[in-house]
Amino acid sequence: MSMRASFEVTDRVGEQIAPFVRAMMGASALDEFNAAASVLFAISTHIDLPQYPILVYLGAKGTGKTEAMKRLMPMCKDSKLIEGSTFATQNRALANTRTAFLDEADAIDGNSQLTDLYTKRFLKSTGIIAVNVPAKGRAWEPERRNIFGATVMTKRAPIADVALRSRAVVLETEYREFTPYSTGVGSLAQIASGLAARVQRNVRGRDVDRIAQTWGGLHAIATELGMQSWVNDCIQIQLQEVKALRGGQGYEPVDAIIQAIDIASTDESGQRADKSVRISEVARLVREEFALNLKPSQVKDTIERKGFETGTLHGYPIVKVKREILDALLPEEG
Repeated sequence: MSMRASFEVTDRVGEQIAPFVRAMMGASALDEFNAAASVLFAISTHIDLPQYPILVYLGAKGTGKTEAMKRLMPMCKDSKLIEGSTFATQNRALANTRTAFLDEADAIDGNSQLTDLYTKRFLKSTGIIAVNVPAKGRAWEPERRNIFGATVMTKRAPIADVALRSRAVVLETEYREFTPYSTGVGSLAQIASGLAARVQRNVRGRDVDRIAQTWGGLHAIATELGMQSWVNDCIQIQLQEVKALRGGQGYEPVDAIIQAIDIASTDESGQRADKSVRISEVARLVREEFALNLKPSQVKDTIERKGFETGTLHGYPIVKVKREILDALLPEEG
């Protein structure tokens, strides 16, 4: 590859953020789209939103992932480097942290507690968790923690967990011959302040599929900055992501329904139990987690064919979840 002659950006990038995009490109040789996505993500951390995506720099060793992360940290609100590899250390560190940074985060994929932790961190509505902590006079007592916030990770291997992957904006890094340079840039807080009210109105919430929800904040900010070309590319990426989630990762409707029941029957502390779950909730999870639009009647028919009992509770159709039935239907780990 030839050496990059300059880090000048095109008119695809909004004038207000061009210096920040150049700074990201100069740190790690990110291409213009990915550098702009990084800056849009940083702006989003300065705006109170109902969800924040997991920004992932994905690439082999030596492709500039860590340098990109380091350059992004001062641009984001209340950045914090998360250290430690256990569930206990990470959930403590995430409490009340707006923007969390994890370098070399591949170990998360092999830890169901950690994937669940970062899955819940994505949404404000799921970001309050209960954890057991030592207490005087008794062994343990539950403590509620707010782990909601934005997350940045560097990884060498693609995200294996489907729920975590659907909440991620993945920016691939690659080897490029270039001369790194450093440039001082100001704060993005003022830019964010000027956009906040309009972005908050335009960010779509839980009535859209998970992919649109994940990219929603960046999409809305880019639209307000007049970056229509970037937005058009973003839409194409979302369509590809939906296709991958539906087909490339192997989720047929029945698989998605079983996984959704498992999610719905797991409480905020990660404990699974027999319970009654509204069929409309299962249909919502299938739509948001697996990008499949199924009618509640289709969900109900599938559930009954798999041996679950259905009924009504307070006038709402429900499925009576039995863990012994569900456990037999879930795919085996490993």
